[in-house]
Amino acid sequence: SVIAVNSLNEEIATLNSSSLVALLCFYNIDSKPLVYTMPDGTKCKFTHSYFECQNNIKGGPMPSNIDIVLTGEEKKKKKSVIVFLESKFSEYLSGGKKDISNIYCEIFRNLKIKGLQFIPNNRKWTIKSDNSPYPYCEGIKQMITHFCGVKDAIQRGYFGRKGSDSYLNNAFSKIYLGEILFEFDFDKKKGEDSRLTSYQKIYGPLIEHLESLPNKDSRLTILPAVLTYQQMFSKNRSLLDENVREFYA
Repeated sequence: SVIAVNSLNEEIATLNSSSLVALLCFYNIDSKPLVYTMPDGTKCKFTHSYFECQNNIKGGPMPSNIDIVLTGEEKKKKKSVIVFLESKFSEYLSGGKKDISNIYCEIFRNLKIKGLQFIPNNRKWTIKSDNSPYPYCEGIKQMITHFCGVKDAIQRGYFGRKGSDSYLNNAFSKIYLGEILFEFDFDKKKGEDSRLTSYQKIYGPLIEHLESLPNKDSRLTILPAVLTYQQMFSKNRSLLDENVREFYA
């Protein structure tokens, strides 16, 4: 819709935008392929990037809108690979509770994450921390909805919205879902958890739970830990434009 496009344009124009860092880091891998070894040891060569991929969710109030899609192949086996990544820039530095629709309760009803509560509230549930405004509860909510979006898209036979740039068939040998965060030097603390570490501590148990659910397509792997832009581009800095390297260094 025009409203959605205008909203995205406004977000990209903001310097602390997670959409902006995603676009600037991944827009040109068609001409400069990105080689990266996934956490499960699969070395991949990514040659195409797509942004704002909307996957419809059965019964959901709205589609899952994931920031980044990368496609390519395994370096050794030459089998096709697709990666869905939710991008975060500074969002995870702030905490607070987050509401999530009741339609996802079958996903998280038996989910146990130390430090978090899932509280029923009419047609919604609230995700909140036990004793502080941290960690970043919205990230948990988004990963649940993205999991449902990718899972349902696999069953439908295609990813993305028909007619969009990110409309792709699901004929991939490996399908990954994860989250990529920008790591700030000032967030690295001595003697206490950084905000990134705090988020990782609630992200990990969520992924273990999602991986244990029945009827998950065997091709789908959910990344067990959050990625960072620094990790992904530490050996690929030459792929970034000079101004991008300087700004996000």
